[in-house]
Amino acid sequence: MKDKKIKVIHIIDHLRAGGAQSLLVNLAKCIDKERYNIAIVILKDNNIYSTILKKHGVVVYCVSSSRYSIGINRLAAILQKECPDIVHTHLLKANILGQYAAKKLQLPRIAHIHHMLNPQALLAYFFQSNILSKIYLFFLRLVLKGAVRTITTNKVDKKFLIECWGFQPAQVLYMPNGVSFEMFTNTRKDRIKYRKKVRAMVGIKEEPIVIGMVGRFSIEKNWPLFFITAALIKKKLPESIFWAVGDGKELTSCKKLAKSLGLESSVHFWGYQNNISEIYCGMDCFLFTSILDSFPLVLMEVMLAKVPVVAVNSEAANTIITHMKNALLVDSLNPEAIATAMVNLLQDKNLQTRITAQGYENCSKKFNVIHWVDSMASLYTELGCLYPSPLSRPKITKVKV
Repeated sequence: MKDKKIKVIHIIDHLRAGGAQSLLVNLAKCIDKERYNIAIVILKDNNIYSTILKKHGVVVYCVSSSRYSIGINRLAAILQKECPDIVHTHLLKANILGQYAAKKLQLPRIAHIHHMLNPQALLAYFFQSNILSKIYLFFLRLVLKGAVRTITTNKVDKKFLIECWGFQPAQVLYMPNGVSFEMFTNTRKDRIKYRKKVRAMVGIKEEPIVIGMVGRFSIEKNWPLFFITAALIKKKLPESIFWAVGDGKELTSCKKLAKSLGLESSVHFWGYQNNISEIYCGMDCFLFTSILDSFPLVLMEVMLAKVPVVAVNSEAANTIITHMKNALLVDSLNPEAIATAMVNLLQDKNLQTRITAQGYENCSKKFNVIHWVDSMASLYTELGCLYPSPLSRPKITKVKV
């Protein structure tokens, strides 16, 4: 093992709120600072985590350019300055531009796939045409071929990389996300206190049933299905209230949809919230409608908050949920079927108690972010030993693109 610290540069599209960003911040907070040196490069100047990253001694660079050629050369200049042992890229653009810049500088690189790789998912996430999603997959395949490791957050994508793209099994790692337990250590007394607090913030008391969902207001989260289902639940349980927590470009259209469904007075739009663990305490049940998330951290969070869950069945949800054990899965995008499952759960206190207890235990054992950080640190150590120091490589002053 090297005597010096292993330096890892993470390249990510942005540091807005999201699952990949949350993992990266937890890595910066929890990794052994005596053995690893972490720095971050963002492609867009949007960093809500600047204070906490600065507190943990993490340098954050920003590459701001709408032109890919300029962006790659700026990335290369930062990498040349920092001289990392490993480059670790995340998200859509960084997995192209970051991998390309690191490849040209002959740096060992890890690619982290946080989104589903099938064209349907990419179409919903990022692109407006099937052609663009296929072009992206073409270039992604080219740059990932040379990555020393590619990390997927679900088994479906690992299988896709091996069977469809011909990756070597040893090159692809399945590494499910982890969630921080720091904000989910509340006692029952604390949860009661926060329940009263957050409900008072929106002017409701103990009696109404609150059904919530948390996530960006973007196409892949399938918020319209949440509101359509909410309208059906409202007919069956007139006292129910709905909380929509998050922000994003689809927020305005979702507010219009809620109004058109007659839910204007029954839905509270919270916007982005830092105190999410407190807001979970105010919910009676959680409804998860996304089917395109690669590995939804929000499901683990809400289970740690001991809130019962109803989710639409998907490959990602299946990684976390066992039907009728730690949550309810609905094998349909039919709002009526989802609403029926939710009403049945809300009317069965014994089932609620059983699945919340099992959900908490399951997440505690399998998805603790500390275990995830330890696994990532072990990978950095392994790769740091396998590849020579970049200081021994010839200096490259500019990347040709």
